[in-house]
Amino acid sequence: MSGTDRVVILGGTGFIGRALVARLAGAGVPCRVVAHVAPERPLPEGVEFRRADVRDADALAAACLPGAAVVNLAGAHGLPIDAAACDAVNARAAGAVAQALERSRARALVFVSTAKVYGHARGADESVTPSPSEPYGRSKLAAERTYEAWAAAADDRALTIVRPAVVFGPGAHATGGAFLRRIAAPDFRLEGDGEERKALAYVGNLAAFLHARLAAPARPGVVRYNYADQPQLAWHEIVACVREAVGLAPAPVRRVAPWRRSLSRVFGAAGGVERLVDARRAFATGFVAPHPLRDALADTARAEIGALRFFGRHSA
Repeated sequence: MSGTDRVVILGGTGFIGRALVARLAGAGVPCRVVAHVAPERPLPEGVEFRRADVRDADALAAACLPGAAVVNLAGAHGLPIDAAACDAVNARAAGAVAQALERSRARALVFVSTAKVYGHARGADESVTPSPSEPYGRSKLAAERTYEAWAAAADDRALTIVRPAVVFGPGAHATGGAFLRRIAAPDFRLEGDGEERKALAYVGNLAAFLHARLAAPARPGVVRYNYADQPQLAWHEIVACVREAVGLAPAPVRRVAPWRRSLSRVFGAAGGVERLVDARRAFATGFVAPHPLRDALADTARAEIGALRFFGRHSA
């Protein structure tokens, strides 16, 4: 989308950032990682690093490459939700990022938001008016509004907003790895028929989609994409896939009353809102996810649960 051969990745040392940097570096795309802490592991050859806090417009402007496309992955997330951190690092910091974009003459921004901007809406597509129900979603939506104002201030600016479902993969942060650990816990029980579906995004597939949007021709204006891997599996399918991958017996089923089963259709068998995401627009671009969802779940489960067993922190 950028019309440039250079990419600056804000928050490039994080979970999604590492996957995107590896993909871009593997494709020979010159990129610079900007983060407030140095990477824990060496960056791929040819990838530059600059230290800057996402709330510091001066430091960000100095770290950005003039005219380069920018991907903003920086943000506060995880469990439990820290409302103050979300407001500071997601919402209010967007103003500093917009200033840095202005000063570095950036013309293209990819902002990774979240499907949580839709709140309790089920199966929402990009035309649905966002109505976030918790601090994380509200802070991301506030950042979207700031970047939309930046894009509207000049006719040649292109903003791509990507709203992924729950992102998972080896080394995932708390939100993306918690459901896998729960499924593999000794006391896990599958409630009811487990037909409630869960929208998931494998980090390798999300990185590939971001790369595809960066490589696409630049079109001034704002475009939004939901992202969730397809097909969006039922909870019982996810449970079976994960438990089989790590050598566990099928999950025992806990029978539930009909009224509770009806509630679970809305709130989900795992106790959280069932967030189905309509991602047809993303795949209508011609994008093909490189990793089948079931394979990604199995590989991640083996990596995550295997590590816990190795360190003696998990038992089946």
